[in-house]
Amino acid sequence: MDEKWWPDDVTAEIEKKLNIKLTWIVYDTDKLNLALAGNDLPDIMKIPVSYVQQVLDSKLAVPLDDYLDKYGQSINSYTTRNDIIRKFLSNGDGKLYFRTPNTSTEGEDIGAEGWAGYVVRWDLYKQLGAPKIANDDDYVKVLKQMRDLNPKTESGQKVYGIGIPGADGLWQWNIGKFASMGYVNNSTWGYASSVKDNSLIQNYLDVDKSPFWAAMKMYNKLNREGLMDPDSFTMKSEEMNEKAARGQYVGAKITWDVGSYNDAMKQADPNTINGFMAIPAEGQYSWYGARSIAGWGDKEMFVTSTSKNIEKAVQLLDFLDSPEGNRLHYSGVEGKHWENKNGVPTLLQSTIDLRNTGSQEEWAKTGIGSMSNFIGAGGKSKDPNGYPYDLFQTKEGLIASLSALQKDFAKFYNVEYPGELQMKMVEEGKHFDQRNSLATAINIGIGGVPSDISRIDAKMDEIATKAIPTLILAKNDEEFNAARDKFIKNIKAAGADTAWQWWEKQWNASREYVMSVDKK
Repeated sequence: MDEKWWPDDVTAEIEKKLNIKLTWIVYDTDKLNLALAGNDLPDIMKIPVSYVQQVLDSKLAVPLDDYLDKYGQSINSYTTRNDIIRKFLSNGDGKLYFRTPNTSTEGEDIGAEGWAGYVVRWDLYKQLGAPKIANDDDYVKVLKQMRDLNPKTESGQKVYGIGIPGADGLWQWNIGKFASMGYVNNSTWGYASSVKDNSLIQNYLDVDKSPFWAAMKMYNKLNREGLMDPDSFTMKSEEMNEKAARGQYVGAKITWDVGSYNDAMKQADPNTINGFMAIPAEGQYSWYGARSIAGWGDKEMFVTSTSKNIEKAVQLLDFLDSPEGNRLHYSGVEGKHWENKNGVPTLLQSTIDLRNTGSQEEWAKTGIGSMSNFIGAGGKSKDPNGYPYDLFQTKEGLIASLSALQKDFAKFYNVEYPGELQMKMVEEGKHFDQRNSLATAINIGIGGVPSDISRIDAKMDEIATKAIPTLILAKNDEEFNAARDKFIKNIKAAGADTAWQWWEKQWNASREYVMSVDKK
C-alpha cells in the first residue's frame, strides 16, 4: 500500500488489538503459481478454490484443529461452514485447513440501492418522463433517447449508451445479465447456476437461457444503434472510469461502472440529482438475499505451513470471525465512527456525513468495508445482542446516509430508500431475490477441477473472448447468427461435452449434500 494515510483506521485497530503488523501481498496468476511451487509464502494466504487441491497435496496449509480450543473459539462458532469445508476441502481426513469469508445463514438485504437492472442517467431519464423499461428493447430505446438529449459532454466528447472495460476479462461481459437474470458464476464462465433452484446450465451453449447470450444479443442491438463505446473491446476499468466521470455514458451494465460520475457530480454539488440509478424491471432478479452458509466459496484462506507464528495467524482469522471484528469491518472503530448509546450501537453523525459528502480518499481512510473478502460474517448478520454488524444497513442508517440523488429516486417511487423499491417488488411477486441460492457453498464442494477439464474450460473462455467482438459488431441478424454458430462449433470442438459431463456430475453431487445440510 502506497497511500499516504496507510494504514487505514480499521487496519490500525486490528494491529493494535492483536499486536501484529499487517502487510498485504497481491498475487497475479503467475506470481501465485511461483509462490506455491517455491513454497515462498506469507503467514496467511487467500486462494481460489481451484488451487485448494494443490495446497493440500503439497501440505502447504496448517490443520487448524490443534489451535482452535485456545485461539479459535470464533472460528469454531461457524459450524455449518466448517462442516462443509471439512467434508470437501480436506483430502478426506476431515480436518479444517481452510476458512472462507462472508458466511451468513440469513439472506443479505439489498442495502441503500440495487446495483443491477437497467442503469440510467437519472436526471436525463426523468427529463424523458421516466418511460417504462420492461425489456432490453425498451432499454435500448431509452438509452438512445437519453443520448439524443445529451449527445456530447460539456467539453465536447462524444456520448455513448454504455461502455464495457472488456480488457478486464469475461466478468465484465457477463456480470450484468448474470445478476438481472438470476444466475451465479463459478471458477469459469462456461457454466451458470440458477439462483431459483441451484441447477447448473452451460453458459456458452444454452442459447435460450444463458446470461452470456442475453448479453451478446443486447450489446449487438446497442452497437447497431451506435450506442456501444467502440473502445469497449480494449479499454480497462481505469480508462472507462475516466470516461464515465466526464459524462460520456448515459447507461451501464451495473452501477459500479459509472460510480465515478456520481462521485464527481456529488463533489461538485452535494444536492445534485445528476447520476446513475438502476431501474428494476418485472421478472428480473436483484443481487441480494443469498445465504452464504459456507461463506464465499472461491476465497479460501489458510495459515501456511511456513508461517513463523501460527498462533498469531490463527488469532487474526479468529478475530475476523468474531463479533468485535465484524463490527469493526462493517461500521468502523468504536468511539471514532460509532458509539454505544444506552446499549445500542449507533453511527456517529460525522461518519454518516463523511460517507454522504466526503471524498473517496477520505472515506477509504476509515477502512470501513475494506475487508469484504476476508471478514467472517455476511452483511445482514447480527451481533449476539441482535444488532446488525453493519450499522449502515439498519433502516435508520440507510435513510440517514442517502445522497440527494438517492433521495430523489426514492421520492419518485414513493419508497423510503431506493433499495426498498426492489424489495417491495419481490414481496409482490414481480421481482426476485437470491434467497434460494446456495451456489457459494456448492462451489466449495466442487473442489479442485482436474487438469484436463480445467484446460477445456480455459480454452472455452479463450474462444469466448475472441468471439465477443465478432458477435457484438455483427451488422445484422444474419451476421450475428453466423458468428453464433461458428462460436458454438468451436466451443464443442474444444471438448465442451466432456467438461460438461464432469461439471454436471460434480455439481449435482455437491448440490445434493449442501441442500441436505441446509435443511437441518
